[in-house]
This record gives sequence, C-alpha cells and structure tokens, in this order.
Amino acid sequence: MSFRISLSVISIALIAVSCTHSEKRQGSKSTADNQSGSPRSDTEAKEDVDLSQQPTISEHKLGLLLGPGGLRTAAQLGLLKALSEENIRVHAVAGLEFGALIGALFSEKAQPLGAEWKLQKLKRSDLPSEGLLSRTIKPESVDKLNSFLDKSFLAVRLEAFDVKFACPTWSARGNQLVMEKQGTAKQVIKNCVGFLPYFAANDFVAAPWAAPEAVNWLKEQGADIIVYVDVLGGQSPLKAGTYDDPWSKLIWGQISQALYKLPNVTEKVSLLNSQSEYLSLDSMRESIQAAYQIGKDLSQRLKSKYGL
Repeated sequence: MSFRISLSVISIALIAVSCTHSEKRQGSKSTADNQSGSPRSDTEAKEDVDLSQQPTISEHKLGLLLGPGGLRTAAQLGLLKALSEENIRVHAVAGLEFGALIGALFSEKAQPLGAEWKLQKLKRSDLPSEGLLSRTIKPESVDKLNSFLDKSFLAVRLEAFDVKFACPTWSARGNQLVMEKQGTAKQVIKNCVGFLPYFAANDFVAAPWAAPEAVNWLKEQGADIIVYVDVLGGQSPLKAGTYDDPWSKLIWGQISQALYKLPNVTEKVSLLNSQSEYLSLDSMRESIQAAYQIGKDLSQRLKSKYGL
C-alpha cells in the first residue's frame, strides 16, 4: 500500500503599493518620474529569477524497515550507501533480527561507510558455529557477540544516535513483544538479533515476524514513506540439507513468506544473494556492492515520486 501525501506548495506574493502624489513643481515631477522609471540592474533581475526558482523542500520523511536474514543483511549497507550519496535523508530505521545490527551500525552516525568498516571487523569467532557433525548445530548464547559489540558501540545509547532507531524483541519473562528504542546499543542489539537455530533461547529473543509493529513505530516517528528492504525473497535463509532442524526451517519459511507479502509499506526492495549462507562472512563485500546499484535505482524512484 502506497502512502500518497500531497506536498504543500508555498507561494510568495509580492504586493506593490503605489501612492499618487499631487503634482507640485515640474522639476519634482520630473525627478520622481526618473526614479520610478529607472531601469533595474541585471543583478536585481537575476535575484528575482533565483528566488522564483528555489527548489521545493519535500515534507516527506523516509523510514526504513531492514528485514531479517542473518548476515545476508550486510547487503543493506550497499543500499544505505546509495541513499547517502544521493543526499536522501533517512528519518528513522527499524531492524528485524540481524537487520537490527545493520540498522544500528548505520543509525549511530548516519554513515554507511563507517558502518561497513565496523562490520568488516566481525570475525568467525564472534559467531555461533556448526557442531562437529555437518548436520548438527549447537545453539550458543548471544553473548558470543560481546567482543564485536563492545568495539563497535562502546557504551553509546540509542538515544544518542543521529537517526531514530528501534528493533522488536520478544520478552520471554513478560511473554510480550517489546520495541527496543532506548538503552545501550550493545544490549539492545543482543536482545534483537538472537534467533534459532544458531542462538540459544534467552530472556529476550529476536522477533523477525514483528514487521507490522515495526512499521507502526516508523509511522509514529513521523515517517510517511516506508521502504522495506528484504534479503529473503520469500525463502528460508537456512540452506536445505545443511543440518537437521525441521522446526527452524518451518518457522523461517513461514516468516519469510509473510514478510514477502508485507502490506502497508510504500516500497519494497529485494536484495537477493542466493549464494550467501546465513552466517557467512565470505560474500559480504560482494553483496554490498551488488545492492549499491539497487539502492541507486531506489533513490531515483524516491526522488521522482516523492521529491526526496
């Protein structure tokens, strides 16, 4: 569903007030005539033209919903880089699962290149790994990310981010969905990214199905142009035959299909890389580069349709 918000047009009216003076002396009349009829300089004329041709500033505000998909979400940085180069301001960001990590890296300073540089520091040892048997996964604590998050965010809080940011998480203790929008970036990201099958259950787990709630939060922040950035294409990010976990495959399949049909967004962009594994570090740079051109195309649409 597209949101169509009419742009307000600001008009500047120049009202000329003329005063009629009684004729007293021929000399005075001649002087007044000469003053009123004196030609305007080229500079004055040019200033009038420049004033009338000032570009209209868009009142639309862009909100991004960064979808889930493990480290496939790294591609979203390519799109963010393209938007930044086209001077399209992002008003608010919501991230689902690992989309929360990408969203937070960007939102802290609104600098996609800096976010990419930090993500390149992520090591294999910072992530859960498969077991000794190729088809077996031993879920690990989300604390595995502590070292990377400490280096990336120090003690910064979401309230200090340059771009408004939030991510949904499921509170096991409260048995409810929570939109994380304040607190230390490290803890918030840990609450929002950990999901099966690689991460063990915790007090908080990622809520990659909570796209409608994330969209509502973006709207509450004033965003009226909502772009969903998908990396799943309606398919599970878990490779078939790589391990024995039918429940994880089923759940991820249902989530990705629901997100693929996500309503109430203005634009949906797919950044698909079928060769990318769920937690693979190998193809991150290539996926970012491939998504960059898609981001350029999106930028042109946003400028053309909404004046962003």
